Amino acid sequence: MKDIKKTKNKNFTMVPNELYQLYTRIPGFNGNHVLMYIVLRSYHNDKYGYAFPDQSELSRRLNCHETTVGRIANKLKEVGLIDYRRESVGGNYRYYVKDPIKDVSTFISTFPNADTTGIDVELDAAADDNDDELLNWF
Repeated sequence: MKDIKKTKNKNFTMVPNELYQLYTRIPGFNGNHVLMYIVLRSYHNDKYGYAFPDQSELSRRLNCHETTVGRIANKLKEVGLIDYRRESVGGNYRYYVKDPIKDVSTFISTFPNADTTGIDVELDAAADDNDDELLNWF
């Protein structure tokens, strides 16, 4: 989680490009999942190491029913982007936000059912260049 601390700024949350370049190729993963990931990153508390918005807040942010929030969270957990647990009955979930897989080859081997049409392994090299530029920008 150390890099989340670097990428969060007052009212701005950086989003890893891999979410829409790679993860949206996974069957059942769509923009709602990307949005919830972004919202959870924005709620991440560096001191505690997790995000803890309640279900109704996530429901409002995502403009969906609370049961849909649960389905979206399940998919995010299934693909390894978050982990979550509830410490007590009726309490808020604690969402542990994880970084996406950045290496294209690793992504493809991890998610063999993903649509790989048009995926270029050169994305890896471009991602490395962008990371260096971004770090210099900060």
